[in-house]
This record gives sequence, structure tokens and C-alpha cells, in this order.
Amino acid sequence: MLELSWENIPEPILLRVLSFLAPEEISRAGCVCARWFEISEDNILWRGLIRRRFRIRMRKLKIRDSCLSWKNEYRRMVDLTPSVCSQELKVHTDEVLHVAFSNSGENFVTCSKDTSVVVWNLSDNLTATLHQQVDMKLHNWMYSWASKYNSTDSLLLVAGVVSEIDGEIAVFKVDKQSNEKAYSILCRVSNNPYDVMGDWASQTHFFSGRLTLVPGSVWPTATLYMCEADPTISPDTPSLNNNIVKNIVLRLQDENTNYLRCLHITNKHTVNQSVAPQSNDRVEVGEPQDVDPGCSRVLEENNICLVFLTNSSSLAPHEIGFCWIKPENLSNIMLARTPDRVIEFGGHIVGLSLSPDHRFLFVNVRRWPTNATLNPLESPVIAREIEMRVVELETLTLLETVYSGHKGFTDSMAAFYIYIDVGRDLVASGSEDCTGRIWDRYYGCCLSELPHGECVNAAVFCPTNQQLLVSVSDDQSVKVWKSKALTRVQDTPTFTVL
Repeated sequence: MLELSWENIPEPILLRVLSFLAPEEISRAGCVCARWFEISEDNILWRGLIRRRFRIRMRKLKIRDSCLSWKNEYRRMVDLTPSVCSQELKVHTDEVLHVAFSNSGENFVTCSKDTSVVVWNLSDNLTATLHQQVDMKLHNWMYSWASKYNSTDSLLLVAGVVSEIDGEIAVFKVDKQSNEKAYSILCRVSNNPYDVMGDWASQTHFFSGRLTLVPGSVWPTATLYMCEADPTISPDTPSLNNNIVKNIVLRLQDENTNYLRCLHITNKHTVNQSVAPQSNDRVEVGEPQDVDPGCSRVLEENNICLVFLTNSSSLAPHEIGFCWIKPENLSNIMLARTPDRVIEFGGHIVGLSLSPDHRFLFVNVRRWPTNATLNPLESPVIAREIEMRVVELETLTLLETVYSGHKGFTDSMAAFYIYIDVGRDLVASGSEDCTGRIWDRYYGCCLSELPHGECVNAAVFCPTNQQLLVSVSDDQSVKVWKSKALTRVQDTPTFTVL
């Protein structure tokens, strides 16, 4: 009879023993001999570790198609996710509301209630330093609200607040050759309500909003304008609205639907237009307008779909609206009673973001009670728990995936945006419980928590390095987070051989 020892212990028993160890201990055990090493790499062992550590409840846990082993997945989820605070930047003197990266990943911009727009540089070792600070009080802003670069990082769009309702968009020209004041205001345009925010339609064209009264209508109309920021003009004397607004592309108005907010644009042909209803009484053809050749060219070259927050049954935004903008919409102003397509979320929507490939839309929503009575002039009570839902844009289908754990404590009338950012494998969000969070997009589990002293308004990945993230908070701080692997590499001393 074979005597049982550590050398010949049956594999199922050894796997069971190893399953009680920490990952570091399993790796050390794999150094004992070739047999133990092979067993310590077992997929079942590491899948179990992932399930327990991240409390994954999927009944049939399947590995991603692009991944070779569960051990590699564990390392990615633990070691390659931003979780270590490497810097805390204190420049703002009030709540920091938003952060956005340049597409190159070399800069990021923070917006704040102190009215400033702050541009930060990222060095080669991913250390952030102050590059430029612009005080928008000079233009009577109450605070800066959000920002977004165009695709070549040559222009920066910044949305700001000038009153309780009204806002402005300022477009900055970026002089990449300048070492100091590289950012100068090129133009400004009215934007209301201020949370339309605006978005880029091309390198120089962008959308802004306006609430206007149309003759014969009691209700205000949400009017969307296509504007152009001409980078060839001098930024020394930026004008407000002058020669910037080119064409009206849409008017959206109904008794219960009277605004268009948190605008996003997708032009990557990911939204299937055939899923939109073709109702003849949904749209009226309005008065004619002179078509700007530049606007027409942008619409001809791109399949532009507007994605925005809207409402119909409640005062609070509870629907995502989709509208396609075509070149033929420019010759006569289009008046739409409803968007081309609407998805209902059954609660107060407090944030949305497109995935990098524009195939999915991620939405933060605070749900209403199931028995809530809806009134177009009121907003029902909302849950403290925030659910992040996902829309597949090709079919405009709301998926079953739900990311959870983040919170919202303000009531339905005071609820504000909690920004989402979507990376290649990860998704991040702020939260009112003083902790930002990062989830795995595929498995749906929370991988990392990002603590602050007060509400976390936004957490954004570096677009060129998913292992780096920046979060901003009501505690007036900007925090830079790196993965454990990135931190180890940068903390390793380098030696010069003489």
C-alpha cells in the first residue's frame, strides 16, 4: 500500500488545501516542485479565488474570450486596477465637479465651483503637475461644469454655469508648442439649461442648447444649435455667440417633454437607425433656414446620433432619448414632439457615459418606488442606492447587467450628476458616500474603492493607460490613482552602471 505523503498526495486533496491559502502563499507553494507548480496554476483553483474575493454571484462563471487563464484574470483584476493613491492635488478652493483627459493622455482638466478651469500635465513617470489655471469669473461664470477635448486635442470645450438655469460653453484653443499659457479662449456661446453641456460633432463643430419660446406655444422648446469654433481667428478677443452659431439642427417640444440635457454624440455607426419608429406625426417641418456648408458637410460625413436625458412622466430625467441628425434636417428646422427613440429607466437618471467604442451606453439611475405616482410637474422620492445599467446601442436594448454599490443621498429635487467613465475592461463612477468605485465590465464585480473626504463627483481613466485614474471630490481635492503593478515599477530604484 502506497504511503500517503506530500510528494504523492492526490491532486484533488492538494487543490482543496491550496484553496484555503492566500494567492501569495499559493505562488510560494508552486515553487516546491514541478508537480506542485502545475497544480498551483490550476484554472479551477484561481476561478474559485476570484469568485470568493470579489463575491461574484454568476452561477456559470465563464472566463473572457481574450483571456488565457484564471490566474491571469486574477492578476489583472487585483494588480492592474487603479487602487493606490499616488498623489493628492490641492489647487481648487471649492468643490471639484468634473475631470476629463486629453485623448493623448498627456493632460487632464478639472472643473470646480471656484469657477476655475485647471489644466494638469502628466510626466513620463505619470506624475501630475499644474500647467495652467484659468479663472472664469472674468466671464461672470458661477462655476465651471464639465469639459471635453476634440479628437486631436487641439480644442477644449468647457461648459459653465452663469445662473440657476443658464450656462455658457467656452472653447479653448490649445497651443501645444507653448510651455506656459497654452490654453486661450477662442469663443463663447450661450448654453441653457447649463446641463446640456454640449459635445463635439467634428474637429471644429460642436452642439449647444437653448430654451426658446416658439410662437403659438406655451411650453418652452429645447433648441439645439450646431456651432463652429474657427481655430484660425485670434483668441485675444473672444466673442459671445458672434458668428459661432451656424444652424439649428433640432427643436424638441411637447407638453411633457421640454428639455434635452447631458448631451452625448455618437457618430461611429454603432446605433442601428432601423430600430427607431417612423411615425409621421412625430415631426413637423418648420421654417426654412440658410444652410451652412460646414454644418452640412459634417452631417454628410458622419452618422450623428444624439444621446441625451429627457422626461415625459416626471419632472426628473427618467428617459434616455435618441435623435438622428441628417443633412436634410438643416434646410428646414425640424420640430420633434418626441425623440426618435426613448428608453425608460424607472427612476432619476444621474449620469451616463459612452464606452470607448461607442457600442454601449452606461447609465447611473436612482430608482423610484414600484408604486410611485408620476406627475410631470413633480419628481417622486428616489432610492439611495445607485444602479448602473447598460444599453447596447446596436439594438437599443437595456441589458440585464447591473453594477451596484455606489450611493446617492440628496433628495429628488436636489439630485445631481454622478459621472461615469468607461475603460476597455473597467468602468468607474463617483458616489455620494465619499468613495469612488471601479468595476470589472465583464464580471460586474467591484474591484477597487477610491476614498475621499466628501462626495466623489467623477473618476476617469487615462485613455492610454487603464492602470491610471483621476478622481475629484467635494473635498476640493484631485487624486491620482495607480495600479499596484504600476506603483511597483515606478518605485523600483534604477541603477547606472559605470
